[in-house]
This record gives sequence, structure tokens and C-alpha cells, in this order.
Amino acid sequence: MTPLPYSSLLSRVCCFLAHRSWRGRRSKFDVDHSQIGGPGFSRVAYANEPDCFEAGILNYGSNYVSTTKYTLATFFPKSLFEQFRRVANIYFLFTGCLSFTPLAPYSAISAILPLIVVIGATMAKEAIEDWRRYQQDLEVNNRKVKIHRGDGTFEFTEWKNLRVGDIVKVEKDNFFPADLVMLASGYDDGLCYVETMNLDGETNLKLKQALDATSGLQADSGFQNFKAIIKCEDPNASLYTFVGTMEYEEQQYPLSPQQLLLRDSKLRNTDYIYGVVVFTGHDTKMYHEESDKPAHARTSNLNEELGQVDTILSDKTGTLTCNSMEFIKCSIAGTAYGHGFTEVERAMARRKGSPLMENEQSEENYEHPKLAVKGFNFDDERIMNGNWVNEPHSDVVQLFFRLLAVCHTAIPEVDEETGKISYEAESPDEAAFVIAARELGFEFYQRTQTNICIRELDPVSGMHVEKSYKLLSVLEFNSTRKRMSVILQDEEGKLLLLSKGADRLAQDGREFEDKTKEQMHEYADAGLRTLVLAYRQLDEEEYKSFNEKFMAAKNSVSADRDEKIEEAADSIERDLILLGATAVEDKLQNGVPECIDKLAQAGIKIWVLTGDKMETAINIGYACSLLRQGMKQIIITLDRPEIIRLEKGGNKDAFAKVTRLVKAGTGKVTLGIGDGANDVGMLQEADIGVGISGAEGMQFPMLYQEGVQNVLFSWLRILGWMFNGVCNGVMIFFFCTTALQHQAFRKGGEVVDFAVLGATMYTCVVWVVNCQMALSVSYFTLIQHIFIWGGIALWYLFLLAYGAITPTLSTSAFMVFVEGLAPAPSYWITALFVVVATLIPFFTYSVIRMRFFPMYHNMIQWLRFDGHADDPEYCQVVRQRSVRPTTVGVSARIDAKVSQLGRRVHHAVHSP
Repeated sequence: MTPLPYSSLLSRVCCFLAHRSWRGRRSKFDVDHSQIGGPGFSRVAYANEPDCFEAGILNYGSNYVSTTKYTLATFFPKSLFEQFRRVANIYFLFTGCLSFTPLAPYSAISAILPLIVVIGATMAKEAIEDWRRYQQDLEVNNRKVKIHRGDGTFEFTEWKNLRVGDIVKVEKDNFFPADLVMLASGYDDGLCYVETMNLDGETNLKLKQALDATSGLQADSGFQNFKAIIKCEDPNASLYTFVGTMEYEEQQYPLSPQQLLLRDSKLRNTDYIYGVVVFTGHDTKMYHEESDKPAHARTSNLNEELGQVDTILSDKTGTLTCNSMEFIKCSIAGTAYGHGFTEVERAMARRKGSPLMENEQSEENYEHPKLAVKGFNFDDERIMNGNWVNEPHSDVVQLFFRLLAVCHTAIPEVDEETGKISYEAESPDEAAFVIAARELGFEFYQRTQTNICIRELDPVSGMHVEKSYKLLSVLEFNSTRKRMSVILQDEEGKLLLLSKGADRLAQDGREFEDKTKEQMHEYADAGLRTLVLAYRQLDEEEYKSFNEKFMAAKNSVSADRDEKIEEAADSIERDLILLGATAVEDKLQNGVPECIDKLAQAGIKIWVLTGDKMETAINIGYACSLLRQGMKQIIITLDRPEIIRLEKGGNKDAFAKVTRLVKAGTGKVTLGIGDGANDVGMLQEADIGVGISGAEGMQFPMLYQEGVQNVLFSWLRILGWMFNGVCNGVMIFFFCTTALQHQAFRKGGEVVDFAVLGATMYTCVVWVVNCQMALSVSYFTLIQHIFIWGGIALWYLFLLAYGAITPTLSTSAFMVFVEGLAPAPSYWITALFVVVATLIPFFTYSVIRMRFFPMYHNMIQWLRFDGHADDPEYCQVVRQRSVRPTTVGVSARIDAKVSQLGRRVHHAVHSP
């Protein structure tokens, strides 16, 4: 171990002694370094003291991040290893080694030089790509951020210089340089908006909020004497979890993901924030340490696998759909409201041949024109424009929309010019609910850390009144409870628990339960996402008991912290009174059904992964053409205890495990596509992970089947080309020897020698190979012309250049072309005859195959030749002439039946 310099050791000891008295006053939080690395937590950050003695002992990593694949020391061995993992390179290396033996009919340099050129070019490409990654790393690591230097002053420094415990100030529209625990912001209540698109692909701004204890630190000078200790979880790749506590001024405060600001997310709509660095460099949550892969793949090697994709796995929300929710229907007190029709309902009507829905929708829109409101596509005069007061259960309707207006974490923003209120919400669903409440007369307009204010219609006076609710507790949504709740105190002092969540939220049931369930099934059949709304009134003793248990669970830093929080929430979310259910629609992206249909025609298998209920998933499958009428449906339900435990545990790796199962089961190339939200694991697990890049269609999807079905590179195809090569070689050899063996080659009557015979054969080989390539090419570009005809010209230039070299090197090839081949007419006549004779069988085979047994690309050529490329019916007729028909839909079922029948016949014949 290298000893510390005396000055450094002295400064750390002095720092330790200077603050010992402050730490000695701590009664609840005694630091014990022996606990570091234990279960529950191990990270300790000394806020504003990154140089103190204890921080030095921990020795956390720097904030420098490298995403390069190689270093100067590892480039050659690692890159060579990558190159010789390819079977083709191993083969050519083996033949190159054989060229050094007496068995080789050619020189070693002719075998080794091409291999060196190919591998060298590939390594150069790898080096250039890695250099670009290095340049990007350099730019990121040298970005500037303000850091507290003491005495309440902040100065700029590079990201790479940050350490755990540093206090930083990040200003509007800048990225966070490390994972930070937020202390304060430019807003009085410690709020800020964060864009996490670089991490999870979500475009919605996330709301973050500092602890109330530190939210008042809104000036640089406030950090002159700031001291705090943060204990939190170990570094991990989970973007949505964070467990920790902060000890500040002898008080202990719980930390949650609400206070965590992740590296590479961006500060939006907020002037500035202050934060403490807790994770640096490769410890941050954007970096996946297990796979040693950065968040972004930046390589050109993907094109080698794109043509071999057999299975596409796609997320639904945000990928096939717009992830832009619209409030379209609801069920309140057992009564269904909303007259709109969804895309799924229209697709179902088209399958049944019923145009009624489209006609009814158009008539309704004509009779009731209304301005479009993003997130709101609801129409029902019974409860719009204040008419809900006349409904039989108007009190339930009032509480239903009041719940939508207050049970959320959205933030209102008021346009200073128009006075119109818009909302920043954590999800499109939540935004749609708040907008729906506003459009139906329950407008949420103000929020602080302790209060929520709305304007609503008073059914007695008929006037809009302002109401303020004291926000006591927020029980955030998680995948285990599948609900979100708030506990409020109204102006009359009543304590209310308001909840929204999965359909089992109000499982105890109330008087509207049966009708509500029936209507929710109808909504699910229509492809809508549903949530149940319920409430109950609390007494003060019950809330006090819950709050003590809840705060103790939030303050816990043990491994079972989440379970304690869930247990506390479950203890209060009981005996709820059902109000009704909401139904929102997530519309399909433009062109999704057509795109899926063309992918299916291309022979690509498609999996859509979603967390929807079975009925919703099936109907959306029909709407996007993933499922078709007549397909056999196999529904598998897993109710085993271990599956239920996985569901309760909120397994976030489900998509990745399905992808791994498909890869292992098929052994084929898989492609994952998503928006990077809950599908990150799927994108990482797939052979190719891609983002969304527009809505381009494929003009000739059947062309892709040649890659998927391995038509061009099957063993039969490879053996066929090998047989063609052997036949060509035999024909060239015998034709050349027969033509030149007994003929006088020069004026003096001399016959040919081996140099002339060999040069003539090689001339024929060069012409035959390049002409066969020309016959195989369907569309010539300048590049094809250069390589094909330029390759032939290069052969003659080589003969001239090699023959001009001194005889000690060129030996028998000295002046072989100038003096031997070029002046002899028999050379040119023989070459012409042999080339034509050799090409005739290949040309005949190609014509017969294209005319009578066309492959997919041949069929496209016929379509273009006949001028029917845009005629769908003619395209279908030509496609049926394929040697290997598309095994999708009806054809797949026919193939399955034929195969099953064949197995039965085989079994009947061979059974005793």
C-alpha cells in the first residue's frame, strides 16, 4: 500500500477533528465503517465534505466515464481475437498456413496478403469507431458544471473532477453530471422538472422534489456551513428505485426516487437546482456494469445481421402506440358514460363487415362539433357542461371527478398571456385524467408541498368555487400494489383516502361492483386501459397510527424497506368504497397495421410484449393486424404460486427473459424494438436493439424472405455454387489443353509451354467469373461496372506489370503477354470460345430458373418488367408462383395441417 503524503494525512486528520464535535452530537445516526458493504446500504456520502477523513477511507471512483472498447495496450490482441472469431477468417488463415507447405500450388504471399488486407481494413474500421467513442467521451467528461468551493461560492469545473459528496449547481437546460440527491431548486417548494429521454426514451417531463428540510437553501451562500450525511443503496442499474436516508441537523429524513436526479437527464422549466453527488462515473444508473455496455450502441457491425432477422420483439406502448392517452369513456356508479368509438372497435366492426360504427361516429361528430383538446376525446351531454348535477348519483359523480382532480402528482402551469392552465405529469395517463377533470368542471390549478387547490361547480349555488385540500400523504404507485393513493384533509377537517389503480383495488365490492366489472370488460374488449377509482373516510386515530408506521418504513434503510412501505400502505388501503372506472385510449401509430402486415409477408415472426389484460391485448392484436380472423388462438395462463410471486414482486426483467427464451428456443437472430422505457432489458438482450425511426413501409416485403429463410446461403445453395465452380474449372482446363496441346503457337512452330497455357487458363477464369457475376446482377451501378470490368482490365495490367519484372523474379512469366500471348490469334480465339462455352450452361440454368422457378427477387423483376409493380392483385398472383411460399396466416395453417397429416400417415404405416 502506498503511504499517504504527510500533508494530505495531516489535513484529513484536522478535518476529522474539526467536525468531531458536530458528529458527537448525533444521537440517532452513529457511523460505523464496519457496516459498509452490509445488506441494505453501503454508500455513504458526506455532503460538502468530499475531502474529509471518512470520505477518503471509502475511496469511491472518479466521475470519468469511458465507453470505448479498446485501449492502446489492448487494441491489437483484443481486435485480433474479435476478427478470428469469424469462421471465414479462420478458414483463410488455415489455407494461408498451408501455402507455406510444399502441398500449395501457389505462393504464400498470394494467400496471406488478401487476408492481411481484409483484417487490416476491418481493424482500421474498429479503430476509427472506437476513436469516435473516445472523442464523445472526451466531450462529455469535459463538460462544465458549478461546484461549491467553500464560503458559499460556486465555480465551474469539469464533470470528470466531481467526487462523491460534492455540492453542485445545475442550471436550466443542462444535463446532470452525476447521480445527485436534490437539495433545493429555484422554486420555493423545491420542485423541478426533469427530462429523462436519454435514459428511458420517455418524452414526458418527470417531477422531482427536494426534502422540505433542505428546500429553503435557495442561494449560494446558504451552503457555506451546510453539512449532511447520506446513506443509500449500492450502485445499480435500476432507474426507478432508490433507497436512502439523509441526516441533517440531527434529524433523519427518508430519501426516495423523488429526490434522485440521474446523470444525463436534463433540467427543464426550472432555473436551477442544488444537489449532492452520490454516484459517480460507472457507478451511475445509466451504465450497466454487468454487461460492461454503455447505454448506446455505436457500431457499424449491425448490418451484418440485419438481413438475418427471424423474429422481431416489440413493446406496445410508445412503440406500436403513440403513448398519448385520451380520456374517452368512464363508468360512474354503475352507469356507462361516453359515446366515442376506439380503433379496436372499428377494426372489430370491419372484421364483422359492419359499417355502423363509422356511420354513427360521423353522424355524432356532425351533430355535436367540439374543439379538439389533447388528451380528451369524451362526449356525453349527461355529465358535460355541469349537467352531472341532474344525474341520479350526482354525489358519486362529484366525488369521482374530484378524485381525478386531486389524486396525482401533476404540476399546473399557467400561461401568463392567455391564463390557460396546462399540466406537467409523470405519465400520459395521469395528464389525461387531470385534463378530463378540468374539462368536466373540476379544474386543478395550484399545488404546493402541503396543499392542492381546485375549482369546481357547487351543485347548491350553481357557482364555481375554490376548494383547498391539505395533502397529508402520497402513497406512490408501484407494480406490486398497482395503485396510487393520497390522503387529504378537506376544509371541514375530514380525512379522505382517495385511490386509483388496478381493477382489484376495490375487491371488497360495493353496490356498483357487478355493473362496473361488466363495463370494464367491455372497455377492455374495446382496447381501452382501465383504472378503478375508490375512496373511504378515515378517523384521526387510524391516520395517526398509519402515519407513524409509514414514516418508520420510509426512514428504514434495511433490505426490506419496500416491503415495509407496502405493508403500511396495504394497512390503510382497505374497505374502499367503489366510485367507478376510467377508460383511456392509446392510439396506434400511423401505418402500424400496414407495417406489421408487410413484415408478416416478409416471413418475419412478430412478438408484441405488453402488460395489458388478456382481452385488451387480443383486441389490440386484431387492430394492428398482428392477429387475423381464422387464426388459431392458444391462450396460456400461469396461476402457479411462483408466477404470482413474480407478479407481486414487479419483475422488471420480464421482457428481457421472454427475449432470452425466444433466442434460446429458436437459435435465430432476434431484433428488439422499443422506446427505451420498460423495454430496455429487451433491447439489450436481443441480438439487435433499435429505437423508433419513422414509419417507412417496405415496397416488396417478400424480398426479405430470402434472408429470413436462408435461401441464398443454405447448404444446398453453397454446394450448388461449389459444383458450378468445379464444372467451370473442368471445362476451362480441358477446352484450353485440347485447343492448344498440338497446335503451333508461334511463327517458328513452337508449341505452348506451361507459362502460356497457365496464363491462357487464368484469362478464361477471370472472364468466366466476372461474366457470371454480371449475369447475376439485376441492377448495375457505377460501382458494379468498375469492379466487374475493372477486374478484367486489372488482370491484363497485372500480366503487363509482372512480365516486365526482371526474369530473376518473374521467371517463366517474363514478357509472357507482350511476346507470347498478345501476338498469337489462337490465344484470343481460344479465350473467346472457352468463355462462351463455359457461360452457356450457367446462362441456360439461370433462364430456366427465372422463368419457371422464380425466387423472390426474380418475381420482383417480373413485376417491374410487366409494368404491374403497383398492382396489388397482380403482385399477389406472381407471389404465389414462389418456390417457397410465405408461411404466414392461411398458408401457415395449411402447412401445419399438411405436416400433421404427414405425421399421422407415417405413424399409421409404422405402427404395429
